[in-house]
Amino acid sequence: MFESLFEDLKYQYRNGQPIIRLIFYNSIVFLTYYTAKLFFLLFKGFDLHWNEDTLIEWLSVSGNWKSDLLKPWSFFTYMFTHVGLFHFVFNMLILYWFGEIVQDLLGKKRIYPLYILGGISGAILYVATAQLFGNQSNILIGASAANMAILITTGMIAPEYEMRLLLFGNVKIKYIIALLIIFDFISIASQINT
Repeated sequence: MFESLFEDLKYQYRNGQPIIRLIFYNSIVFLTYYTAKLFFLLFKGFDLHWNEDTLIEWLSVSGNWKSDLLKPWSFFTYMFTHVGLFHFVFNMLILYWFGEIVQDLLGKKRIYPLYILGGISGAILYVATAQLFGNQSNILIGASAANMAILITTGMIAPEYEMRLLLFGNVKIKYIIALLIIFDFISIASQINT
């Protein structure tokens, strides 16, 4: 059973589209993080120099630009790091649904640059606004900024494209994206999601 599962995963990775590979990369980091978290939980009584907080600090972008200069890799790693199953699943669904549309309309070669540059731009914007609003104690993790780049691109190239939503029927992408942007602004204002 597991051999067949691993063969299927290898086949999907080798022959999959860039969106599928990005989901694989995010999944690997997610599973590695939770494996490390389990390790830290099991060896809690030992004097380890690392713990769960240290790992997240190492992978995430902080609001303090001085500490970010000491860990420049975090501008890349944060967009693959998720804490919480709902956060991870929601980001991967958004990436899959809208990434497939962008990939079909613009081509496979544009997905990686769009995802990476969107994520890096989001990190830079986050650090800049943290300085502006004096909120340097929060951290930035997750694929939300990279996904937002894919969402906005989808809305720009195919605003009239329709998606079938379970309870609503066919809805134009421009309305779905507008609603997601509104949710983002509400979560920024309530400081739920940095």
